[in-house]
Amino acid sequence: MNPVIAYVQIGPVEIAYSRGGRGSPLVLVADQALQELFEPLLSGHFCVISPVEAASPRRNAAWLRGFLDALGLPPPRVVADAEGSAAPIELMLEDPGALDKLAVLCDRQSSSCAQLRRGGNPRLLHLHSAAEAFGPADSAALLGFLR
Repeated sequence: MNPVIAYVQIGPVEIAYSRGGRGSPLVLVADQALQELFEPLLSGHFCVISPVEAASPRRNAAWLRGFLDALGLPPPRVVADAEGSAAPIELMLEDPGALDKLAVLCDRQSSSCAQLRRGGNPRLLHLHSAAEAFGPADSAALLGFLR
């Protein structure tokens, strides 16, 4: 994938993001290393949109909603790593219809993730795998869930 770097204005702040691939939009909220790992896997199936510095602790549900609204996206699929998961989990808790699906990739269970999983939320996948241990079975589970 050769992503294109673009910018979107959210209030007074300009946010850089990469966009590449084909298909339905998928927002990847992760640090740069994880973006580089997952963009090739996901871009063959989705148009992957990756905000720069998305895993920043300053990012919250309002920021993510503003980003999605500024891009004019319908409720997208979102993949997030442990550090980037706070904003999409918060958004899904506040407004369950804001995201189509959410996949969280981390080796620990967050209390927010547990809250979303209560009742067997079919729009949430929590893969208990650290990025360095992410293997073919995890890839298959992730792509199967996102389709």
